[in-house]
Amino acid sequence: MKIKNAIFLDRDGTLNEGIIKENVDNFKLRPPHNNKELHIYKDIAILNSFTDNFCLFIITNQPDIKKGFQTEEFNNYINLSISNIIPITKIYTCFCLETDPGCNCYKPSPGMILNATKEFNINIKNSFCTVFLNNFLVSG
Repeated sequence: MKIKNAIFLDRDGTLNEGIIKENVDNFKLRPPHNNKELHIYKDIAILNSFTDNFCLFIITNQPDIKKGFQTEEFNNYINLSISNIIPITKIYTCFCLETDPGCNCYKPSPGMILNATKEFNINIKNSFCTVFLNNFLVSG
């Protein structure tokens, strides 16, 4: 099996506009809950220029589904809308709450990246990860 390189992309706040959570002491984003809130960043199309050398993966925490604030159907609609702009190899979603015991997929835990690495034979040393954490876009 051919070894591949990857770009791991956070979703909310990186590929689409994240909504600032209200009543939270520190800055936190949530996913859009409806069409009115959904705004996909048009400039993500630049990622198409990397697809000859990199697989594109979305790695996303989506606890709002478990909490009942968003439906799985609308979550899938967001993913499809992004996939219509850039070719996503696979989307890895953690539906856990940050406090769920035994969860190794809720970012910043590496579970989703490790799963993709195994499933798609990814060379992690030649790959990149971009996530939106606490008001900072981080790449590495």
